[in-house]
Amino acid sequence: QAEVAELRQLADTRAKAVEGKQRIIETLQTTIQSQERRLRDSRATITALKTENAALKREINQKTAAAAKSTVQLQRNTQQQRLEAQRLAQHQELKAQLSDAIKAREDDRRKAEEQTARL
Repeated sequence: QAEVAELRQLADTRAKAVEGKQRIIETLQTTIQSQERRLRDSRATITALKTENAALKREINQKTAAAAKSTVQLQRNTQQQRLEAQRLAQHQELKAQLSDAIKAREDDRRKAEEQTARL
């Protein structure tokens, strides 16, 4: 009977060890599943971030191109304004010269009339 009791105790000990190992296996399986879920979530996040990054890069490129285009247009407009300012200055200079020439001609005509009247 002592042998039977010893065998029963040994069987109980082994059963408890098997139960303990089974709990460890279940815990490890749960941990693995949790880590797999986190890995999938991380991969999905990385994919979403890559997509967003690509969209942002496209937007930056578009805005950079638009800014460059605006800069070129601004340079053209500035050059055009300089040319218009030069033309206006030349026009005003010619107008002043014409006005001086008309005054000089009027003075000459008046002097000629005065001389004619004296004669």
